[in-house]
Amino acid sequence: MRLSTSVRVALPKSTPAPEAQAPKPADKPAAVPLTQESLEEHWKALMEHLATENPTLHQLLANKDVRLKSDDEFDIVTDSSYYEEETRPHMVTILEWLRQRMGIPTLNATVVVEAIEREKVIYAPRDKFQAMLETNPTLEKFLSIFPEIDF
Repeated sequence: MRLSTSVRVALPKSTPAPEAQAPKPADKPAAVPLTQESLEEHWKALMEHLATENPTLHQLLANKDVRLKSDDEFDIVTDSSYYEEETRPHMVTILEWLRQRMGIPTLNATVVVEAIEREKVIYAPRDKFQAMLETNPTLEKFLSIFPEIDF
């Protein structure tokens, strides 16, 4: 045996109809003119947002530069194809956030890999130690504590 119950609720006359109480969609933000400065400002805000919402993506993008290409396009500059591959699946999330905040629905981005050329030098052991000293001067204290170590 199946029972069904129906309840009829009468709204007081002072209460507006439910359609009138429906939340209004948020007004779209006014389009921010896309300049290098505004792009960098919104990129920084995105990084702050990602630091709490998606720490993995934040670490992936934190030290990447952005470079304006045109009125609605910019580059995310990285030095490794690894970062390009790891960023690609997140582009929708990144662009949706920026489009919403900047009010530019046609905003697009490209990840650009700019390899940094590094000088490759073969050092003799003593030269290697001197190069390490330039980077980390506390190694000299280490050498004074352990003088028997030969570099």
